[in-house]
Amino acid sequence: EAVAQDGLALQFASWELRGDMEVAMKAIRQNGMALSFASLRLRANKQVILAAVQENGLALGVAAPEFRQDRDIVRAAMKNNFLALRFADRSLLRDPELIMEAVEVSGHAMQFASMQLRADKDFVRKAVARSVWALGFAAPDLRRDRVFMLELMGTNNMAFEFADPELRGDSAFILEATQLDASPQRVHYLKSMTTSPTVRSRIERRSRVALRSRTEGLQQSAAALHGERPRTGLAQTGGWLASTGGRPAMATTVR
Repeated sequence: EAVAQDGLALQFASWELRGDMEVAMKAIRQNGMALSFASLRLRANKQVILAAVQENGLALGVAAPEFRQDRDIVRAAMKNNFLALRFADRSLLRDPELIMEAVEVSGHAMQFASMQLRADKDFVRKAVARSVWALGFAAPDLRRDRVFMLELMGTNNMAFEFADPELRGDSAFILEATQLDASPQRVHYLKSMTTSPTVRSRIERRSRVALRSRTEGLQQSAAALHGERPRTGLAQTGGWLASTGGRPAMATTVR
């Protein structure tokens, strides 16, 4: 049959064939958008709708309104194409579980989430952990939040690109990000994101200071681990056993 080769050929079929389950399903499995040419009776059949959105998620747009609020149908549609969420009922766009599944398909699916979800720090944090692109659709107030953006950069340096423009142009913010993580990856990334030679130079200096401070801290910690335990400043019931010549000494209480 022609519809098995080109599902859209269903539009040229007789009304009788458009209402034939077998013919319509062949057409829909070849091209989900053929759903729009099926009979009204078949377009009210969940099995037919499900087959259509599994082949082309955008077929949700020609489905009857009741199917746009059907969780199973919408999930199948957005897994095929996240843009299908534009046709979903608003009630589902407030569903954190469904939207998070959509973000796993594409971070850009975040644009369809309700404003309440896009302004929820915890939800945005989890979404960004799955796809940093989701941050581009978070509420403006969150992308202006200095502390929150620094936190998200700890997950992915690219979070910087979605910060409010004013924050991205704030040299103090950039240097603070360098201070928190002076790894070569972050330093290289932040230097590539600024056109100011002065800021680049300050990033380099700040990273050297941070790395030197961190190295000294690690060296001191290593020395403390291999050194003697302090003999003063600690009082305990039962005393402190100080190693002396390999033998435990009598405990003393520091007053």
